[in-house]
Amino acid sequence: MTISPAILILPFLLQAGAISVDEFYFHRRRGLGLWELISHPVDTLCLLACLAFALTQTYNATNLKVYIALCLLSCLLITKDEAVHRQECTAAECWLHSVLFIVHPVVLITIALIWKEPVTAEKFGMLWFFAAPALLFLIYQIVYALINQLPANPQPNKTADNKAKVNNAFYETLGERWYTATDDPVALLRAESKMRIPWVLERIGTPNKVSNETKKKVLDIGCGAGFLSNPLAAAGHDVTAIDLSTDSLRVAKIYDKSNSVRYVAMDASKLEFEDARFDVVCAMDFLEHVENPERIFQEASRVLKPGGIFFFHTFNRNWLSYLVIIKGVEWFVKNTPKQMHVLHLFVKPSEAREYCARSGLTVERIRGVTPVFLCWAFWKMIFTRRVPPDFRFRFTSLPLTGFSGVAVKT
Repeated sequence: MTISPAILILPFLLQAGAISVDEFYFHRRRGLGLWELISHPVDTLCLLACLAFALTQTYNATNLKVYIALCLLSCLLITKDEAVHRQECTAAECWLHSVLFIVHPVVLITIALIWKEPVTAEKFGMLWFFAAPALLFLIYQIVYALINQLPANPQPNKTADNKAKVNNAFYETLGERWYTATDDPVALLRAESKMRIPWVLERIGTPNKVSNETKKKVLDIGCGAGFLSNPLAAAGHDVTAIDLSTDSLRVAKIYDKSNSVRYVAMDASKLEFEDARFDVVCAMDFLEHVENPERIFQEASRVLKPGGIFFFHTFNRNWLSYLVIIKGVEWFVKNTPKQMHVLHLFVKPSEAREYCARSGLTVERIRGVTPVFLCWAFWKMIFTRRVPPDFRFRFTSLPLTGFSGVAVKT
């Protein structure tokens, strides 16, 4: 090499030393918030992107422009946390960050100087000398973030069998925020309902306004503030809706433009209706809030007429759901109450099928439900922690997290 390897390695060693002090001294003393746990691995990933480009691409004028763009992005991104650091860090840690900001572009220039050298084993060895520790550090950062943000659901409020107890009380505090809030997970519920309403109406039909043909007697279990009940009544169906939250029922009545829904405070596990009364029963975003979901399936089947339809929506019990439905909502939506959802109450699709079968219900279809990721509304929520009005969900073929199902009483 035209430049001494010892000189080329020096900036990297200085950077590694400064990062080690920052990570294993300052970070351990003060702890890291959610923003830093996510953003710090992004910084390392950007550095690795520059190294990967140098390792896999031939050095020429065109590729050098791409490399410079990657370097500029990396240098910009490492400064993004300073708004947080200003509040969280001591003067000594801020000084160390300044050193890192100076050393970082020097390291990137050093990588370019090595990349420019003729292709030799020594050249690739030098680049890998930079890349291997950075890759190991990235793995460490991800594992550290998971350990600190994904505990095995350790909640102080427990049931008798030492499992986390779901928080259903907060529904009594929402008031008209059911329909107006954007800084609350109830806004996600509104967005989901917009997707499900056409699906339900397509399956059960819309009544003829003159003859009332296809008018269905509908029971909405766990109706909340009427996100489903009110649109079904507005479409012409005969709707009864139940919930234990009396304040939610009060709000639902206010927003019932048809003024026809019968809202009743009632326990869904002990429905006070005679057998075979309803044509349709719905249990949307409710099964994950009860200790014995099979009982809901049994009661729904009991009050359904033969040939009646049962719609349900809940969440799959797996670690992806824990990450997305529980922690993701806590991280990215303001005012998310603690234990709004708990993992052990989620229902696997196979369990839902079993509950249906044992209750005399035949499942027609189960579909996955997921947010629309490739749209500005989703990313706006990530950055603002508010749910935009145009935030949307869609059906998918795989029930990886949320899922909706329809079954018929046989």
